[in-house]
Amino acid sequence: MDFSRASTLMALRILTCIFICLSASAVNLGKALESYRAGNFQKTIELIKQANRSKSSVSQYSIESLILISKAFEKMGDFTSAIKFQNYIIEKQYSKEHESVLKAVNEEVEYEDLNELPEPLLKIYYSLLGTYISIYKTNSADELRKLILRYGNLLIDQDYKAERVKRILKKYQNEKFSDTEEDDDDEEEPVEVVPYQLRFFVMSSYISWQDNLTLVSNDRTTSIVINSTTEGTMLSVGINYANNKYEFKSSIGYALATATVGEIDPDFRYLQDNVSETLLMFNNSFLIKTGETVSIGLSAPIVLRSGNFTEPDGFEFEETSIISYGVFGQLSWKLKKFFMDVEVGKVLDFKSTFFKMSLGYMF
Repeated sequence: MDFSRASTLMALRILTCIFICLSASAVNLGKALESYRAGNFQKTIELIKQANRSKSSVSQYSIESLILISKAFEKMGDFTSAIKFQNYIIEKQYSKEHESVLKAVNEEVEYEDLNELPEPLLKIYYSLLGTYISIYKTNSADELRKLILRYGNLLIDQDYKAERVKRILKKYQNEKFSDTEEDDDDEEEPVEVVPYQLRFFVMSSYISWQDNLTLVSNDRTTSIVINSTTEGTMLSVGINYANNKYEFKSSIGYALATATVGEIDPDFRYLQDNVSETLLMFNNSFLIKTGETVSIGLSAPIVLRSGNFTEPDGFEFEETSIISYGVFGQLSWKLKKFFMDVEVGKVLDFKSTFFKMSLGYMF
């Protein structure tokens, strides 16, 4: 038990450290955007590197970081570095889709023949379009103008900021377009800042765990540890506070479960089926969005477990109700307003790993 307690406390410390590190990363990225707005582009690059110092390579930077750092290089006139940073994410995550896009850009296939592209990839293409426009204003090569039109038409066909792209492309339809022509569009923010949104959810879960129960003789001279295997259904309500990067969940759930409790040895026999148990859980989660539909993270539950155990003659249970806490790993998938969560971890005073699989609806 001491080892379990130490392990759980260590996991909670790790959870706290991860939260602090990710919060610091988000703050640094926000400062980098402020620096970009103020025109301090070199400082922007330095702050982005600080925000991503835990990453082993540039290819692991977030899309927002890569776009912002490329735009900082673009503003400094280093177009080669700007395109290089935008291409990191394409080569790392979307090489197959990019091959198909290049065929369309090179007019080997029609745009209509392309599948729907992931939004993060379209975000990169939109950033590349802006970089090509900046290059064109210093080198008005006709091939570059055609490249701007091709990438713009790709974005229009994929319905990504289509109206804005159409306005931009009007300036490049004419082969005699001058780079001194006034731009009637205000420059967009290089990184879209998505505010946190608060939403409510309901959730139904399958839960399972194993427990140890202690029987003590009435004269307090004998104690016997018996095993309990439990599974049941939990209904929960909660709140979700999230933006495009991070997600916080807080919920309360109530479960009805049944347990098989038993111990058989030469000196003692006890077996009880379909024992009613209830479990009340308060749970707080912190998750990182790794894609459009997937999030991973950790949760820290507090549980109150109570059981209707039958006591054999001459014995009584040391505890039929316990309050405990733990730490779970969590994986979440989303499909529009529906989501599925899988949580696996350790509750301090339970014998085994706690398993929880949930289906929910977000309002």
